[in-house]
Amino acid sequence: MKKLMLFIFLNLFLIMGVDASEFSMWTDTLDPNLNYEKIEEEIRYKFYKEKEVGDYVLVSDNSSNYQYVDEDNFIYSEFSDYQEESCNNGDSIVEYKEFYPYQKKIMDSKYVIIDELKKAIKFNKIKVFYKETEIPFEFATCPNCISNLDNIVQINNRIVLQLDDYYDAHYLTFYIEADSTYQNILYTLLTSNDIEGKYIAIRKIANSNLYDYIPNDRWFSMAEMSPILYSDIPVIEDENTIIYPKVNMCRYKEKMVYKYNIEKEYYDDNYHTNVDGYIKDLDNSKTYYRYILKKEENLVNNNISNNINNTDNINNENLSEEDTYKEEDKKEDKEEDEILISTDTPKKTSSNGHSIVNPLSINSKSLYIKYIILLVILLTIAYIFHKNKKCKKSR
Repeated sequence: MKKLMLFIFLNLFLIMGVDASEFSMWTDTLDPNLNYEKIEEEIRYKFYKEKEVGDYVLVSDNSSNYQYVDEDNFIYSEFSDYQEESCNNGDSIVEYKEFYPYQKKIMDSKYVIIDELKKAIKFNKIKVFYKETEIPFEFATCPNCISNLDNIVQINNRIVLQLDDYYDAHYLTFYIEADSTYQNILYTLLTSNDIEGKYIAIRKIANSNLYDYIPNDRWFSMAEMSPILYSDIPVIEDENTIIYPKVNMCRYKEKMVYKYNIEKEYYDDNYHTNVDGYIKDLDNSKTYYRYILKKEENLVNNNISNNINNTDNINNENLSEEDTYKEEDKKEDKEEDEILISTDTPKKTSSNGHSIVNPLSINSKSLYIKYIILLVILLTIAYIFHKNKKCKKSR
């Protein structure tokens, strides 16, 4: 019973005596036009994890922009091409092998090129043979044309056919059939080791009226000798091949170490007080605020008193002593009238246009609520005492 009474009186005290104010939500800005009673600040930060970003870089490469090097973390590059020069280069892995150098007077051909067309032309059929066996090919280049093996239209551009392998140009023959409506159109027929036509083997001025082309010595008059080539098996010398003494060549793999930078990988774009497992970025922070505004009734009372004092000061400066007494009497009457009116008129307007709020009207609703709660508590207490008294009598 005593605990119950203590609980009731404690709640009664809180209801009548405490008007708790709550903080606002957190914000990163403050409004200078508001009147704050209390402001709390909280500094928040972005949080990140450290992330390695790097790559394997040649030991000899000093131009990379990485800050850190892990010497124990390394791999080796792919093998270089074979070369006659020395391959000893620090930590490189080196392999040696014998090769047989040779040179072709006329290079083998992998590409057949129809070039230098002066007019639009239509080819009905194109076939390429090696020692009388037809060779498969595909169109490597055929801009601005509709092309297939049976119907080819070419307009003022080149056609490049890519053979399935490299062939000795001496044994190549061609069947190129132009449509009969395209008479006496000249073009260049050539074969090459490369798609650009740098190393030419065959070169022939062809005519759309002809079909069969079989090379002779004059077709090779513009042929270019190949650079020195290397074979890992012996090469047979013939009229088109020059053989050189065998050489010992090498290739190598270079050591590559892991170089990297440390970058920040942020948890997100927001600011926090703490994120488990992440590092606080001390250079990336923002201040947040929460606040309690001044109570409205205090602000209103202050405004009323300030307005009244300002009005009295202005009027008193221009009044005589006798007028002052009269003004004071009027002022007292006016204050009495304002008190009487205040219960019905919550707002008035001052001479400068600002609203003056009657403080008695502001708290009227909250007072009513408090009185109702107080009444309920008192009735509860009376009921408890009554029940307790009846219980004692029945005993």
